[in-house]
Amino acid sequence: MIYKVRRLNKNSWAGIDLFDLCKDRKGPGVDDVTALPITGLTEDREGIDDKGRTVKIPGTRKLMEKKLGMEEGALAVGSLYKLNPFWLNFTVDFGAEDLELDDEIPDHELKLHFLRAQPWVACNFKDRRAKQEYVLFTDEDEAKASTEAKSHRRKAYSAFDKLTKEDQAEILMLSGTNPDSLSPQIIEDKLSDWMETNPERFLAVVKDPMRPAKLQFRLWMDMALVTLEDDIYMYGSTHLGRSIDTAVGFLAKEENKGILDAIRAQANEQKRK
Repeated sequence: MIYKVRRLNKNSWAGIDLFDLCKDRKGPGVDDVTALPITGLTEDREGIDDKGRTVKIPGTRKLMEKKLGMEEGALAVGSLYKLNPFWLNFTVDFGAEDLELDDEIPDHELKLHFLRAQPWVACNFKDRRAKQEYVLFTDEDEAKASTEAKSHRRKAYSAFDKLTKEDQAEILMLSGTNPDSLSPQIIEDKLSDWMETNPERFLAVVKDPMRPAKLQFRLWMDMALVTLEDDIYMYGSTHLGRSIDTAVGFLAKEENKGILDAIRAQANEQKRK
């Protein structure tokens, strides 16, 4: 099968697209636990089969050594005291175009094992993290991702058309923009832009059953009753959570009703002034 690797972001050093003749050269990441290079290869291990018997499960390291005609141990990672020079020098080069790899070619297969394990590579279009620079995919994966994106966009447009002006203002606030000083036309325009850029996120906010509670939470933030300190939402000295979702969930618990009542009472007091 043919796989492709595509750059997701701008070049992290220059902040611009790579020129056609330039290359981005990437080596292995470092394992957080062992502090050894991440190779993507596995060792033989013991497991239990469907009959409850202990069996040997072959790893990929020895298999790749055989496929590449290498001596046994040539692809072992080594130790902190003596790292294998192979992995210290191993890199994959990327240009401006997608890198194509055929898993029927041993050298390409080794790179695929390597890339799937790297923290800077996403293995699909959907579950991408902020610091991932490349995505590994097949043409089928890309077609599926494109179909899903178009479906989300169609559903987002349909949902947008059903929103009232009040709904639009609420959802814009939950997207991170305070609509208080904006006209209905500007609110609609800004929300439309956000919906087109983030159709899946837009749909999640529209359908969120906790939307009223999250909106109330945002209002409490505007009133400075709830503050964000070192990425933690706080009510006075009470730790509410590291995200609005967790903070709202915290306040919804029965054992935290006293805290919720105190915030509501303080908010009502401010409104009367």
